[in-house]
Amino acid sequence: MTEKHMFLKQLKLSIDRLLSDFSFQIEVLNDLISCGFIHVNLHYHQTEDKFSNMMLQMALCKATSISSLSEGMNLWDQNDPKSTYIDIQSISSIFRSLFENYGFFNHLYIQDWTKEEFLVLCNIWKISSLNQRFSLVEKNSSPMNEENQNKINEEKEFVSKLTTEIKRTQIYGKNKKSIDSYLDQNKWQITFIKGKIRPISWKNIHANTNKIHSKDPRSYQILSLDAHPSYYSVFQFGDMYKNRHDLERRGTILYQTIQLLCCYIFDFRKLTTDIEAAGINKETLHLINFLGKDQKRII
Repeated sequence: MTEKHMFLKQLKLSIDRLLSDFSFQIEVLNDLISCGFIHVNLHYHQTEDKFSNMMLQMALCKATSISSLSEGMNLWDQNDPKSTYIDIQSISSIFRSLFENYGFFNHLYIQDWTKEEFLVLCNIWKISSLNQRFSLVEKNSSPMNEENQNKINEEKEFVSKLTTEIKRTQIYGKNKKSIDSYLDQNKWQITFIKGKIRPISWKNIHANTNKIHSKDPRSYQILSLDAHPSYYSVFQFGDMYKNRHDLERRGTILYQTIQLLCCYIFDFRKLTTDIEAAGINKETLHLINFLGKDQKRII
C-alpha cells in the first residue's frame, strides 16, 4: 500500500474528527495556513505578477481570523468556560469574504483564458477599482496635498494605459458596446462565453470552479443571509445559543474553511514550480490533493 493510500485510509477513519473535532480542525487549519505561506514565499520570487500572490496572502489572513474567532469570547464571566460563545455571524462574514476571494482568484488566474481574454478581464478589474477610488477622492471636500495629487494623476495615467491596451485587442472590436458599458459602470465581475463578454454572478463564479458547492447554488445565498442583518439572521441569532448550536455551526465553518484552503492551494500550485522541494508535510500535501482536486466526492 502506497503512502498516499495509507493517508486516504486514515482520513476515512478520522473523517468525523475533520468534520467536528474542534482541536483537530484547528490543528489541520493551522498546518494549511503554514503551507499556504510556503507557497506564497516560493511563488513570490518566480513571477513579476504579485496580485495572485497577494490574493492568497489575503485568504490566509482571513483563515487565521476565522481560526482565532473560533476560540470564542466571554460575554460576562471571564472565569466560566460555559459563558464562552462563538460569534458565528462575524465568522460567516469573514468566510464569505474568503469564499469570494477564492472564487475570483480561480476565475481570473486558473480558468483557461486566452492571452487577450486575460488582459481584458484583468485590466477591467483594475480600472473599475481605481475609478471608484477617483470618485471617492473627488467627493472629498478637503484639499489634497501635492504628494497625494501626484499619486492620483499617476493612477489616472495608469488607467488610461490599461484602457488603451483593452481597445487594441480584437476582443474590444467585437464587444465594444459591452466593454464600454462595463468600464463606465465599474463592473468587473465579467466572463467570456463563446467570445462574447458577459456579466457573471458570484454564485456562477463559484460554480465554475467545479469544486466548492458546484452542486449546491444555495451556499453563497446562505452566507449572504448570515452576513447581513436579515430577518433570517436575526431570528437565527435568537435561537442559536439556547442549545449551543453555535458549536455545531463552528464545526461546519471550520470544515468549509479547510476545504476552501485546500482548493486554493491546489490551484495556486499551478502558478508555482518545484513545490515538492519546499519541505511541506506529506500528509498536508495529500489532504490538499484529496480535498482540492474534486470537492464533489465529499460534499
